[in-house]
Amino acid sequence: MIMISLSLKFKMESTIPITLVTVAAIMTSGAAGDVYFALERFLVILIGTISGIFINLAVFRPEYKKSFSDNIQSAFQQMSLLLRTAISNELTEKSYQEISKNFKKELEMLESQFGLFNEERVKFGKSKAKQLNDREIIVFRQMMKTLNEGEQLLDKIENHYFQSKTEQNINHLYDQYVEELIKYHEYLILKYQGKIKEYQHSEEDMLSKRNEFYHTVLDLYQEDHDKKLRLVIVSSALLEYTFHLGRLDQLLNQYQN
Repeated sequence: MIMISLSLKFKMESTIPITLVTVAAIMTSGAAGDVYFALERFLVILIGTISGIFINLAVFRPEYKKSFSDNIQSAFQQMSLLLRTAISNELTEKSYQEISKNFKKELEMLESQFGLFNEERVKFGKSKAKQLNDREIIVFRQMMKTLNEGEQLLDKIENHYFQSKTEQNINHLYDQYVEELIKYHEYLILKYQGKIKEYQHSEEDMLSKRNEFYHTVLDLYQEDHDKKLRLVIVSSALLEYTFHLGRLDQLLNQYQN
């Protein structure tokens, strides 16, 4: 009970299971009746824990930024392949499901990783300040948001696009706009990593293309409300994805300036 209370006090709820296991290992040992043995075991575990924390923070500090950035890149590569082939429906069903499954796992891992280092940053304060600052935390959160919007877009395409039985010219319209968004998203990731020069077609250019796409979709909807309703649902997801990419661009500008 004491150990649980201490874990809650220091906001380390995730460590409660391993804490209880450690206490149980000490209490149920063959020499549990020997107070000195229990004390010795406790001191050994304590020294090992302190040594591990010291090595983790001072000697082999985890590269949170690089690890998270690499995972963002990996998740994006899988998402971009799914989106680039979504309208044309080029991937086999088996390949699509396999890549989609891996992409969703990547997103879950990113959520867990972000929660972990954000939690540690709050706990350790200045010791993490050199690795991450408040603006970078916000950028990372928006990076995850854009990937989540990409996932939502994939779901909308799968559930609504092909049921609308579109013509070739409409397929081309959507395929081209998705391609523009993927290029923009890729540019933003490279921009954060400092691997690319200033892009000529930035947020303002994407806003222009977004408006052009939006008005074209509205015209299509006016022609046939019933048949084009599903296209409007997909278009809404595309515009939401566009918005969050633009928001990421703004945050990157604030972070890097």
